[in-house]
Amino acid sequence: NRIDNARVQNGTLKITAKRENYENKDFTSARLITKNRFEFQYGRVEIRAKLPVGQGTWPALWLLGKNIDQVSWPACGEIDIMEHGNGARGLISSTVHLQNADGNHRYSVGRQNIQNVDSEFHVYRMDWSESRLDFFVDDVRHHGFSLTENMPFHQPFFFILNVAMGGLFTDNTI
Repeated sequence: NRIDNARVQNGTLKITAKRENYENKDFTSARLITKNRFEFQYGRVEIRAKLPVGQGTWPALWLLGKNIDQVSWPACGEIDIMEHGNGARGLISSTVHLQNADGNHRYSVGRQNIQNVDSEFHVYRMDWSESRLDFFVDDVRHHGFSLTENMPFHQPFFFILNVAMGGLFTDNTI
């Protein structure tokens, strides 16, 4: 997680993963987090992105509940607008994470195959209301999740934009 791996060029944020030894790791990348800088609750989010190529890359556009330091994960809630890495090239997923009544993690996921995931920009969208979360790519809806009042999605959330390397979502293969 190095700020050296993130830059804005011609109005576009670029996160670059690099094969390099740094702090006993074989790869570096960047993670941009808006915690304590920008948080929001309800509305529409649109992120225009072109994804990286290569087995082991794990780009993600996601959010965590502002109260994560008080209640931990998954009680704070997690909203993945887009993740790419656990399947065929072009298979993206959108996932809602929360805890069951017994405190264990549960999730609801929707997937969509898109063409030219790494050569063209696509618009990843989330519509968030008091009653629903809906997820889209290029205005095609692929996942919806109904909210109840006891879920953690009635509070501000902050953004995380990153490209991870390896991990369970990529079958630990780079």
